[in-house]
Amino acid sequence: MEFYNICYICGYINPEKLVDYSICKCCLYQYGIDDTVYGHESLMEYRNGWIKEGFPFKGILGYFKSIDKLLLQLDNLKKLEISNYHSLFTAHQVNKKWTNEVNQDLIRNSWDKYY
Repeated sequence: MEFYNICYICGYINPEKLVDYSICKCCLYQYGIDDTVYGHESLMEYRNGWIKEGFPFKGILGYFKSIDKLLLQLDNLKKLEISNYHSLFTAHQVNKKWTNEVNQDLIRNSWDKYY
C-alpha cells in the first residue's frame, strides 16, 4: 500500500499527495526543495529540528494538546518506506539513513521544554 500523503518528517496526513514542490501542512517541509538542497540527510535533519523546536504546526507552537496526539501522528511514519518516496533518486541517493522510527527521548525532552 502506498501512502503518498503522509509526511516523511512529521507523519501528518496531508489532504493532498506530497510530490515535488508540495509543502507539508504541519511541519512546512517542502518536498523537492528541502530534500535536495539542504544536504544528504535532509529528511532526518529537518525532523530532528522540528522536534527540537517543539513540534510547531504551520510554524505555531501549541497545536498538540497532548503528547499522545503527537505520538499518534508520528506513528503514521511506521506506514512509510523510503523506497516508496515520491522521488526515487532523492530517496536512494540523498536520504540513505532515513528511518520511520523516532527518537523517543528527544521527543519527551522537547515536549517537557515546550509544554
